[in-house]
Amino acid sequence: MTFHIQQLEQEFSVQLFEKIGRRMCFTREGKKLLPHIYELTRVMDTLREAAKKESDPDGELRVVSGETLLSYRMLQVLQRFRQRAPKVRLSLQSLNCYVIRDALLNDEADVGVFYRVGNDDALNRRELGEQSLVLVASPQIADVDFTEPGRHNACSFIINEPQCVFRQIFESTLRQRRITVENTIELLSIESIKRCVRRISVSVTCPALRWKKSLRAEN
Repeated sequence: MTFHIQQLEQEFSVQLFEKIGRRMCFTREGKKLLPHIYELTRVMDTLREAAKKESDPDGELRVVSGETLLSYRMLQVLQRFRQRAPKVRLSLQSLNCYVIRDALLNDEADVGVFYRVGNDDALNRRELGEQSLVLVASPQIADVDFTEPGRHNACSFIINEPQCVFRQIFESTLRQRRITVENTIELLSIESIKRCVRRISVSVTCPALRWKKSLRAEN
């Protein structure tokens, strides 16, 4: 430190410090330079911050998403992200919407893409839009009506899990209308659900985007 101070004093041709008793204190000339030193320090910090922003981001990004959103909305987004930030390690999980919300609240994930299920006021949210919900049925199903109250429909209801937000919406509607079905089938795979709906007498509640893309691919 003494060497650097001596260099500064030689550079400016002034004495910056003086010894008073056992303490080293600024001289009058040294105090005059203090505002300029503070400004120089601020400028150097700004330059360092700018250099960091210009460099490629790295580290780990923990992303959690609902299965439907991951399959039909997120793949292109993630592909562009990998192209723009190749040094970032991407951790990706497909989870239930309730689990995603809790993971974000508990700092177990950085980004979540999911359908809102409530109790998320503490999250920094960005709405990406609304998604319509459709009831899809096999062509083999006849004489089925989910609008008439008190009706029993001779078909099965197929869905992926008990905590699925679409299942909860549909079953709540059935209870309100006192409508019943033969039974409920639970399958975890989206592809398995689609195959069952096509081939046997079942119905499924799901986001419209899932079936629109499937029908386009078949046509």
